[in-house]
Amino acid sequence: MVGAGNIANAILGFVFLAAAARTLPVQEFGKYALLTSVLVAVAKIMDFGTNSIFVTHTISKDKNLSDGFITLKIILFTIASLLALLVLQSFKLLDTYVGAVFLLGLIGYGINITLFAFFQKSESFHLAVILNTVPAIIKGAAGTAIILGLIKLDLFQLFGVFSTSMLSCGLLLAAKPAPTKKFTLSLSRAFNFIKDAYPGGVSQLINESWMALSNGLIKVSKTYVDVGLFSLANKIANIFALISLSVFTVLLPKNAARKKQRLAYDIAETLFIALGMIILAIILTLVSELFVGKVFGSQYTPSTSVLGMLIFASSITAVHTFMENYFYVEEKIKTMMIISITKLVVFLLLALALTPALSIQGMAIAQLASAVLTLLLVAIVVITDLKKRTQDQQQSVL
Repeated sequence: MVGAGNIANAILGFVFLAAAARTLPVQEFGKYALLTSVLVAVAKIMDFGTNSIFVTHTISKDKNLSDGFITLKIILFTIASLLALLVLQSFKLLDTYVGAVFLLGLIGYGINITLFAFFQKSESFHLAVILNTVPAIIKGAAGTAIILGLIKLDLFQLFGVFSTSMLSCGLLLAAKPAPTKKFTLSLSRAFNFIKDAYPGGVSQLINESWMALSNGLIKVSKTYVDVGLFSLANKIANIFALISLSVFTVLLPKNAARKKQRLAYDIAETLFIALGMIILAIILTLVSELFVGKVFGSQYTPSTSVLGMLIFASSITAVHTFMENYFYVEEKIKTMMIISITKLVVFLLLALALTPALSIQGMAIAQLASAVLTLLLVAIVVITDLKKRTQDQQQSVL
């Protein structure tokens, strides 16, 4: 159900993306892509690994963390808001309208991220899906109206729809669990919470900021046209991020419960899902290159030159992302943080070296290479740890 819901949401979002791409010149679409990717990346600061810690600790350790969790969300929202204004100013995109719309979007994302943790913890997966379906319906309806010629929106109006649609997540506040209806602000508990969450938060922020980072680096060395071309291909490839989210949403509470019962991590399940991801990547690569020009317009045909690399980079990233729930369950998130920082350093070095000369092809190569390296590192660490644990269990039996 989670996978089907996320795919439906992706289709609605895809309609809005197509409307924006067909309506705007490539250069304007590049600005739109930068604005939306920065919003999504900055919004993830309000998660910063806290959702996964909340879910795993409340399940595996029977802890009540609501007070510290919600207090920390308020603190992270403040930090995200200040950072957003600085980033927008650095790209010379900040004015009263953009700033206000951006902050409204952050409020919506804050509600979304906070409620998602409670729904995931209680395994109310239907509510977790609906949480993203409501804003997706708004964007899908707006996109359909644009494509049919019923309305016409400019760059900033399109961004306004994208951002403020997240406020509709507030409709699900009525379904919030009992612990969120009464809570006490607690800075001490929030501080204790962030001590556990920050390694995973660093790793998550690196992964979730990938699109914004790529768009920003391209803008620095190239133009908004290049940002638009690359971002479109990246958006298509990003379907694997939704698949990964679906898998992670279901597996995290499941594996936390397995740990509580002292059962081993299910590596066979991970390998099976990884194989499915690779097969899906091959199919999507073959199909997507055929419809880019037809759906988005001939001006985006150059995007197909990097589409295959980005699809495989995204699928590989999806595999190592849902494998990382092992680190949350086993409380080894500092290891995950080190791997993510390594990925970031490799990506930045390759991107800075290749993008000025190869443009969007150089950025795609950097993404693919860093994704492959990260998957290898995650696989080596997980498999080595599982082998060691098996050997220790065998020795204890003897």
